[in-house]
Amino acid sequence: MALWKDQLGREQSGPEPVAKAPEKVSVLSAANEPAPRPLATQNRVDAASMKESIIAAGLTIEGKIDGAGHVRIAGDFKGDVNVQGNLTIEPGAHVTGGVKADTVVVGGQLCRPVCSTGN
Repeated sequence: MALWKDQLGREQSGPEPVAKAPEKVSVLSAANEPAPRPLATQNRVDAASMKESIIAAGLTIEGKIDGAGHVRIAGDFKGDVNVQGNLTIEPGAHVTGGVKADTVVVGGQLCRPVCSTGN
């Protein structure tokens, strides 16, 4: 039979206590972000963690959007959109060009380059 002190410093007798397995701990970097994923999964796009880019209402842009991530357009955009993510065209927004995305939600107006406004 052994004697030992518990966590509060009280003496105990009986069989020695069994050590607990350590709890899982998340490793964080200096910026409090999760540690890098293994190389096998780094190139996969995680839809839940993708950032969203926004073209605000009252803003007019002409060009091309291409890449991974979600895009929300509330203003006017003229050009092609090709994203690995979601494209949302807000009510009142106007997009003129080709569109390719995982999911497209149209609340405003989406036209091909030869689109009439129906005035």
